[in-house]
Amino acid sequence: MVVTPDLNAIIGYANDRIAQVLAMPGLVVISQTAAVGNVITDLGFASLGK
Repeated sequence: MVVTPDLNAIIGYANDRIAQVLAMPGLVVISQTAAVGNVITDLGFASLGK
């Protein structure tokens, strides 16, 4: 179990584990980028009050 307040560390760790299981590193880059983008979008909308 990973305990960290760093969202990127959590996402990176999860994606590394997925990559080890699937042996598909390319998928990890795409999913990590999408996840971070979604978080940024969510935070942006929250700060705008939408």
